[in-house]
Amino acid sequence: MNHRTLLLLLSFISAALPALAEPVRSEYSTGASSLRLVSRSDGGKDGYFARFVGKVRLTGTLVVEFDRLPDMPEDRDTEGEAFFLPDQPSRDRLPAAVGSFYPRAVNSISLDRKPRQLLLPLLGRKRADSVLNGSMARYELPAALTIKSFSSWVECDHRSYTAEVVSVESLQPEFLVGAKPLLIGC
Repeated sequence: MNHRTLLLLLSFISAALPALAEPVRSEYSTGASSLRLVSRSDGGKDGYFARFVGKVRLTGTLVVEFDRLPDMPEDRDTEGEAFFLPDQPSRDRLPAAVGSFYPRAVNSISLDRKPRQLLLPLLGRKRADSVLNGSMARYELPAALTIKSFSSWVECDHRSYTAEVVSVESLQPEFLVGAKPLLIGC
């Protein structure tokens, strides 16, 4: 190998090294958020996550989904999963992942409470039981949540958000709507 080829090869390698050494890291918009970052991991055994704490009141739509098929009443899911779809002013109060590492707006937040815990204070026992034992796969209710922590993580090539709920209130208790389920997965 001649001297000129060796220099050319070394220049290509040295140009590529800074790009290879650049860490993969999530960045977060702070917007009007009163939440503060308390822990994060940018890879390794803990994966990719960030946890923020502080109380924030959010408004939007509480969604409860069940794994139910209309023509299969046996083994009907009565537990379900709850998540929250914040409205735009609430999204502005939450840290969202921005930049190049799995950026995603905060359009949906998984909640730490099961649907029964959320629905009982909102609808009362009779209406909550009718939802939990009903036939619809998805219900929506305008609501306000107060959260005390908010987390973001990357798993299965997808960014997700979760929140720890302090309280929930219905903005229109008479406006419980059955809706068509959305397919969500990895």
